[in-house]
Amino acid sequence: MRSLVFILLLVVSAASAQPAAKERPSEAKPEVQALMDFHDVIAQIWHTAWPNKDTDMLAKVLPEVEQGAEAVVKATLPAILHEREGKWRENVKRLQEVVAEYRAAASPVDKERLLAAAEKLHMQYEVLVRTIRPALKELDDFHGSLYLLYHYALPEKDLQRIHVLAEELKAKMEKLSAATLPARHKEKAAAFEKARTSLSTSVAALHKAVPGGTIATLTPLIEEMHGRYEDLDKVFQ
Repeated sequence: MRSLVFILLLVVSAASAQPAAKERPSEAKPEVQALMDFHDVIAQIWHTAWPNKDTDMLAKVLPEVEQGAEAVVKATLPAILHEREGKWRENVKRLQEVVAEYRAAASPVDKERLLAAAEKLHMQYEVLVRTIRPALKELDDFHGSLYLLYHYALPEKDLQRIHVLAEELKAKMEKLSAATLPARHKEKAAAFEKARTSLSTSVAALHKAVPGGTIATLTPLIEEMHGRYEDLDKVFQ
């Protein structure tokens, strides 16, 4: 009995030591913690102070606004969002300008200017969120696996991991193919459908080639699929 318990403990210990198969490294998560933290003061402004025209409260939270904005300015985008770096920096610069307007209107308090600045601040926060937020959750899920495949498994020539991720991408492509485009992007529907179909074709080609595939035969298929993903992502930029 003791031997059985000892063996079970060894199995559990070994399993817990293995990294989660689907765990993403931090640079593969499309998140900016500073922006998430900034939401706390933005929510106070937009849901309490601004609708109640409470300019005293708006002036009072100025230090929190400055602190939150400074953290966003200093934040570094995770690698998975590298293609959005230019747009992010452009909108961060605009955030700094809006915070300067807010500061000038808060000390001394100019009620009309401060209310206008608070509205602009909320609007610019939303712009930053949209800069890094995927147009579709299913697209973000797909990109997560593609990132691990393209930036880790392929360079490391890890065929076993490539096989696992190819299966993930096939399943995620099915969900992406069934996803409905948000109404706010309806004018992009035709381009979206064309790019999504092309991506689906490349995913299917990779999945078909994986059994018995080698790094040499799979690399061009992965490159092709990555390019088709970029084409789809550009529809929303």
